[in-house]
Amino acid sequence: MVAIRDRAASIARLEMKDMEASMTTTVEEMLQGRLGNVDITAFSGDPGAGLNIKIRGTATLSAKNSPLIVINGIPYDAEIDESFDFASADVERFGNLIDVAPEDIESIEVLKDAAATAVWGSRASNGVLMIQTKRGIKSKPIFDYTYKITQSREPDPIPMLDGSGYAQLITESHFNYNRNEFFQNEIAFDPDWPDYYNFSQNTNWIKEITQIAYTQQHNFSVRGGGEKSKYNLSMGYSDEEGTTIGNDLKKLNLRTSLDYDLSSKLRFTTDVLYTHYDQDATYDVEENGFDGAANKTVRSIAYRKMPNMSVFSRDTNNIRSNEYYTPTGTLQGSALDMYNPVAFARLGVHNRLKNNSRAMFNLRYKMLNDLELNSSVTLDIFDERIEKFLPYKALGYNYEDDLTNKSINNFSKKSSIYTFTRAVYTPKIGDDHEIIVLGQFDTEESVSRSYKVLTSKAASPELQDPIGDKKIIDFQSGLSKFRSAGLFLNIHYKLLDKYILSFGSKLEGNSRFSRESRWGLFPTVTAAWRVSKEWPLRDIAFINDFKLRGSWGRSGNSPNDNYLYFNTYAAGSSLAYLDVAGVQPNGPELTSLVWETVEQVNGGFSFLAIRTV
Repeated sequence: MVAIRDRAASIARLEMKDMEASMTTTVEEMLQGRLGNVDITAFSGDPGAGLNIKIRGTATLSAKNSPLIVINGIPYDAEIDESFDFASADVERFGNLIDVAPEDIESIEVLKDAAATAVWGSRASNGVLMIQTKRGIKSKPIFDYTYKITQSREPDPIPMLDGSGYAQLITESHFNYNRNEFFQNEIAFDPDWPDYYNFSQNTNWIKEITQIAYTQQHNFSVRGGGEKSKYNLSMGYSDEEGTTIGNDLKKLNLRTSLDYDLSSKLRFTTDVLYTHYDQDATYDVEENGFDGAANKTVRSIAYRKMPNMSVFSRDTNNIRSNEYYTPTGTLQGSALDMYNPVAFARLGVHNRLKNNSRAMFNLRYKMLNDLELNSSVTLDIFDERIEKFLPYKALGYNYEDDLTNKSINNFSKKSSIYTFTRAVYTPKIGDDHEIIVLGQFDTEESVSRSYKVLTSKAASPELQDPIGDKKIIDFQSGLSKFRSAGLFLNIHYKLLDKYILSFGSKLEGNSRFSRESRWGLFPTVTAAWRVSKEWPLRDIAFINDFKLRGSWGRSGNSPNDNYLYFNTYAAGSSLAYLDVAGVQPNGPELTSLVWETVEQVNGGFSFLAIRTV
């Protein structure tokens, strides 16, 4: 392969040994602010919400802008197809892109331009994040254990009025509007009113839903090996609380790797990964209108909720009960428009269980001194189950209402197989010349399945599964298949350790296009001139390497969804008429759909100076 110092494409490298003391729990957090032109932003502050990664900004308006994640030379993609993601399909569900503990990482490279990412095809059009994990070494067993605990606090919230100040403000605002006295029991502070004590408090709703959050992380590893075999085994467990009550994420990572030399020319390598997520989040209001209050989060409600209202129900003697105070309507509107945020956060259920199993098997054969073959097969199984339940006590509705004990269950599963065969030819043609020829053929096939069922009117809040005598509001299911194949060829030439030239081309086929436009060709060219080998720079001792470089490349984007070149239809109970499920058009036939191509021109220099004594 091409040495790092001889690469002409735009690549940034980060060594993890310089960051071992970093108090982070994810790779995305570790990368923040450490690599140029890599933007990392948080979707929210909740555990498991994850971060959004963009390399050199937004590259496309129609496709995904996230980079391709490559772990130990294998693309890592565990997302479910968006077209079959039925339960509140938002980016937060898949925000945690990398299921690797920071302690397991040896190095990270960021490939930024089209020339650097060409070998990975269309999925790498937004850049590549290449992660190399720690592997076994020749030594006696080396044991390592780390423990981290961190504390998170919310900054001081916006100052808010207390209960009496709020009531006075509302009264004065109505008087100033029409010069008439305004009277409402909720702000009148009338001791004779039965609900007087439920509306005469000084409640700081933000404080009620906020907590000090702690994150604990355990990481254990053992590695070693002998002359022929080397191994590495690591295990990580983390428990991350959110600063909003009811938010928590537990994560378990297991990883093992084995390198075994079958002979002096043949090496067998395997990597096995298992990740388990158990996340409790705040119940989020559906955007399909069934809940009637889309995008009204617990925190947004807490900032607007009447501060004179009680969190718990109180009787006429001001004795507090253990029941949350959830009237069906107040001065501010219905319970859906202005619910009790504490009751919603404590009683609403939003649990996500995710499992990801991944196994990679690799054979590397040095056929000749200048020819090496490398073949790999990777199996990836991903499943996710989301359970959401909204008991009637969270809203105060009675059993006759459709919102009573609402339950949503969503299950998604994706299985993938990825293969690649690579040949590297490095002929010896003298001391002044270096040629590296790389050819690669890769394939990918994935199958995704999912279903969603929405029910209500369970006989008890304890009956949260979508079974039994319940009202079925909606039921959906989906199946999706995807295939791709690619052929890559690259020729790298170096003359006199000064002049570097590289040509590459990727031919890729993608099942998301019709037969007429399924294949795309994406060429690249890179060049570099090592100026530090020229006079007078070669005589300056502290300049180790100074290189001018440039590249041109064309990359392609494929659609996010499958079957766009077909007329598609959607069916479900939400379209029912007289208890018969209906069908409606879901998308037109896009017969002229073609690859979205992006041309990139990159220029820059690399400078390395080390002072010698």
